[in-house]
Amino acid sequence: MIKNFLVGTDPEVFVVEKENQKVSSAIGLIPGTKDQPFPISDKGHAIQTDNVMAEFCVPACNNPIELYLNIKFCMDAINAMLPKELETSVIASAYLDEKYLKNEQAQTFGCDPDYNAYSLDQNEPPSNKTNLRSAGGHIHIGYDEPNFKTNIKIIKAMDLFLGLPSLVLDTDKDRRKMYGKAGAFRL
Repeated sequence: MIKNFLVGTDPEVFVVEKENQKVSSAIGLIPGTKDQPFPISDKGHAIQTDNVMAEFCVPACNNPIELYLNIKFCMDAINAMLPKELETSVIASAYLDEKYLKNEQAQTFGCDPDYNAYSLDQNEPPSNKTNLRSAGGHIHIGYDEPNFKTNIKIIKAMDLFLGLPSLVLDTDKDRRKMYGKAGAFRL
């Protein structure tokens, strides 16, 4: 039996021009990096740039309303930092203009390697030889006395209850070329 189940997340969002929804880059607009996220509260909320996107971390919690409020808090904080002509946009993928891809951070994909819960093999990282960028994020699960066997069962259940419905709800096909494959996880 799982006790003290907690959920957190670190979603990525694109930055777009309000007038035409053209995707821009968050680099230089949002403080924080993958190595040094920028805290925006004393409760664990933090922001950073990841590739060309804005990313945020929310503290782990045990109810959906608190999770929603944590996400909204971070999104509001990022939008308040952006120049007035820009805003965040929750879209799965976008092809960016080359001018936004001319620095090392824009060419850095992923962080730690991820694995496949079905084969237990390491997944191949995406190639940075494209101007396609995809937003996503991880769902973080915590519980008392975690173990590998239970972790794998949770990952497979998440595929069933989150992954399969997302195939219907998210019609974007480009993101899955890079991330979001069934069974992908990091411990």
